[in-house]
Amino acid sequence: MRHTVGRCVTVRGRGIHSGEDVNVRLLPADRPGITFVRSDLPGNPRISATTSNLASSSRCTRLEQGDGAVMTPEHLLAACWGTGITDLVVELDSEELPIGDGSAEIWCEAFFLAGTQETPGASVALGPLPPIHVAHAGACITLTPSKTWRVEYSGRFFDGPEQHVEWTEETDFRQHVARARTFCTLSDALKLRKLGMIKGGTPENALLWVDDVSLLSDPALPPWVEDQPRPEKGLVRGQTLRYFDEFSRHKLLDLLGDLRLAGDLSPCAIHARCSGHELNHELLREIEKHTHSQKELE
Repeated sequence: MRHTVGRCVTVRGRGIHSGEDVNVRLLPADRPGITFVRSDLPGNPRISATTSNLASSSRCTRLEQGDGAVMTPEHLLAACWGTGITDLVVELDSEELPIGDGSAEIWCEAFFLAGTQETPGASVALGPLPPIHVAHAGACITLTPSKTWRVEYSGRFFDGPEQHVEWTEETDFRQHVARARTFCTLSDALKLRKLGMIKGGTPENALLWVDDVSLLSDPALPPWVEDQPRPEKGLVRGQTLRYFDEFSRHKLLDLLGDLRLAGDLSPCAIHARCSGHELNHELLREIEKHTHSQKELE
């Protein structure tokens, strides 16, 4: 059974990388799939949320189709997965979706306000995938066919203990996954800022971990980091974790969002270790190879 939103809902915010304000309208869909529409560009180009539209990107997911592009759709797509939205039209007037508080909560709240309705047509998942394994630089993701969905993520962050989280069809996504926020080390944040990225990053939309106290004297620091009361490692002043394993929960959130680009898959068991968007995208391309082979045999 397929579902879309029950009515139009508007979400406003700012892109974490572009720093630009953006207005988003979530609209009921009358056809399968999730489609982005750039209302600010001539011809209102449409970008389908599919693996074939993945563009080269390492710090976030980026989709391109024709004259249109969309940045950071992964939190919205994760919320679609977690709340059962299979079909949706997302109309936006800028390239990047709003970051909200750095989690998927902004989208879960919007879907709650919109309600849901069934969309025409039954879900037709492709046949079971064969086992797939992708790996790079100590990170890996393994996919195996399963009777039910189970997605796991394991990783170690900032010299802390290993964290392990999982999502199944019985998991309350909004309670256990959606509120986990994006995060970054101070050294990575400085590199990204010098590359012209995370222009919209603030302590209200991302967790920032001070990994090198010597960097607190870097002239490129944003003002809110300069206010650190004392030089020490850890989260910047005023930030606390929502979950003790919030970092791994957010990585799981990103993985679920990226997996939504694969479309209607048969249930799988997926275990990811230390992976990020780049490896997630590699997994998606491997899945796409097998799904294309299945379609050619039909």
